[in-house]
Amino acid sequence: MKTIAPPARWRTFPANNLRRRAWAVGLVGWLILAAPGLRAERLEHIFAAIRIVETGGEADPAAAVGDGGRSFGPYQISRKYWLDAGTPCDWGDVRKEAAAAEVMRAYWKRYCPAALEQGNAEVLARIHNGGPNGHRKLSATEKYWRRVLTELNHLKAQAAVADARGPEPKLASNR
Repeated sequence: MKTIAPPARWRTFPANNLRRRAWAVGLVGWLILAAPGLRAERLEHIFAAIRIVETGGEADPAAAVGDGGRSFGPYQISRKYWLDAGTPCDWGDVRKEAAAAEVMRAYWKRYCPAALEQGNAEVLARIHNGGPNGHRKLSATEKYWRRVLTELNHLKAQAAVADARGPEPKLASNR
């Protein structure tokens, strides 16, 4: 019986080296999935998801207190986190959402500027929760990340519905 050779375009690797082919296919797949445009999240969605997880549905996020009284505000920022971020705001300002968000941005800019620029929600959330090396503490920050991801998916779904509906129609005035 006569064997038929595969087309020339398949011969980019030696025929007996399947590991190289599998590696190349895996690499291409990883590059596609890890592309910044595909993983990027809107920063306001990341902040909103973290706020929901951190406050646990507190009616007044500014009044939220956690970690046995060591963390405050809508993003549960501790004094150590605030000092590490190096922002010019006062410690008491972390109870205000805008100031707390600036503290988080400064912290992320210090410890994960590429993730901040790319909108990599996983790295940002894990570092917010686990400290400067939070993205490496996979088991310690896994539960937190899953909770943030769940909220992020809810927020994205709500935004998609709102975008699909388009702008709100203007109602005729009775005047």
